[in-house]
Amino acid sequence: MPATSVIDAHALHDQIVVCVLNCNRGRLSLLEHIEQMDELRLFVELGCSSIEHYLQKKLKFKKSSAWSHKVVARALPELPKLRDAFANAEISWSTLREIAMVATGRTEKQWLEFMEKHGADAVDREVKAAKGDGRDAPREGEYSLPPQTVTIKFVVTADQYETASEKLKSAQVKHGGPGDDGPFLEAMIDSYMQSHTEDSPAEETSLAGPTKTVVYHQCPTCRASSVETEVGRVEIESTVVDAATETATVIEITPEEEQPLPPLATHAEPDDPTPPELRAKVLARDGHRCQSCRGHRDLHAHHVQPRSKHGRTELDNLVTTCKLCHGLIHQNRLAVTGTASTGFGFS
Repeated sequence: MPATSVIDAHALHDQIVVCVLNCNRGRLSLLEHIEQMDELRLFVELGCSSIEHYLQKKLKFKKSSAWSHKVVARALPELPKLRDAFANAEISWSTLREIAMVATGRTEKQWLEFMEKHGADAVDREVKAAKGDGRDAPREGEYSLPPQTVTIKFVVTADQYETASEKLKSAQVKHGGPGDDGPFLEAMIDSYMQSHTEDSPAEETSLAGPTKTVVYHQCPTCRASSVETEVGRVEIESTVVDAATETATVIEITPEEEQPLPPLATHAEPDDPTPPELRAKVLARDGHRCQSCRGHRDLHAHHVQPRSKHGRTELDNLVTTCKLCHGLIHQNRLAVTGTASTGFGFS
């Protein structure tokens, strides 16, 4: 029988990291050559009218890719920290591309710190907001990420599109008009769900309710409000939360509850397991999202410092994880450190 090869996860990861490092350093070399071609206008000798024309004609780049490579190539000589982070695979090409659109030598460190704290997806939102505001740096001390519109796609056949698009235009003109799509879409779905529920047997409508919890946050003092998303908290108007509280479950977390409890004595009995009320507050605080993978199903409240090692059953020592990540933690394949007050880390 042929020998069975065994692939070690850590060894394979190391090989992938080497590949990423090589790719990034290769792209940096490409950007340097593009910057030189652009600076000296050598593309003219190759029958091209601009560096973008050169990249599209000679290297078969898409128009959008040619433009982004031009912008990054021009910006990178003034952004040494970003360049080094990319060379060391600390940020991806997409993140480098986004930050280079707005950053300066004065603000590049702030963008890297923002990336470390909030993640790559949040960088995209903040960069878009910075462009709109004319900023070269991320906002400091903000309650949440900036507001942003989202596009929802429907997949239909050609004949369905022709019929539905005309009906949609007529309905928009009658009930709100273009630009007011959010309330219109909600009303349309509610109407469909209501008619479907009325016309269908009960057993066929058991999934009519929401499939996940939508979490809003609001500061009771300044009324700053946000909604939890895959990339973190996103700013919304306080009136949205006010309207939601009429039918939603409201969970209040006081500043006193957020303070860590004193440590247990060495020979003290372990704290009790997490009661349902405390679990609800942990999940609400964390936006009903796993703090490792951002998943929103099968959520657990995990003791970072185990109860068996004198960890307290308190908000500061509890973090939301999904069932899979929780299992990885207890299998010693995923490590979680920190507290709610200092910030949780996963590695």
